Amino acid sequence: MIQLILQRSTVTQGFELLSSVTSSAFGFKLRALIEYDPVMAKIRLVTTIHAPRERVFDLARDIDAHMESAGKTKERAVDGVTSGLIGLGETVTWEARHFGVRQRLTVRITEFEYPAMFADEMVSGAFKSMKHKHRFEAIEGGTEMVDEFEFVSPMGVL
Repeated sequence: MIQLILQRSTVTQGFELLSSVTSSAFGFKLRALIEYDPVMAKIRLVTTIHAPRERVFDLARDIDAHMESAGKTKERAVDGVTSGLIGLGETVTWEARHFGVRQRLTVRITEFEYPAMFADEMVSGAFKSMKHKHRFEAIEGGTEMVDEFEFVSPMGVL
C-alpha cells in the first residue's frame, strides 16, 4: 500500500505541485498538480507506468479494476456498465461513501480515441459539473497517463 501525503511545493506553469511519489516496487511514478481558479477546480495527475499504452488504457476504463482499487470508499458500479470495459456513449453509476455519506455519481463516456484518450462527464451527482479526461502517451519503457479533472462544486467556490 502506498500512502500519498500532499504537501505544498513549487508552482509550475499555473499548477501547484502537491505530491510526487515514485515506487519501483509497483512500477509507477505519480505527480499530482492542482490549478487555482475562483470557480472551477482543476486537478491534473501525471502517472508514469511501466506497461504498454494499450494495457494501461484498458485498465483505466475497466470497471472491475476500478472497484478493486477503491477499497477504502467501497466504491462500486450499481447501474449502467457494471463490469468489464466501458466505451463511447456508455454510462456507469458509482456508489461510494465519502465523509461518511453515501453518494452516487453517474458519468457518460463522451470522447473515445483508442488507445490515446477518453473522457467521462457527469450526468448526475454531487457536483454542479464534472469532466475527467484520461490521456495516454507511449514513452520509453512504458506509458505516461495524464488525468485531468475539472469540476464545479454545487455551491460554486470551494
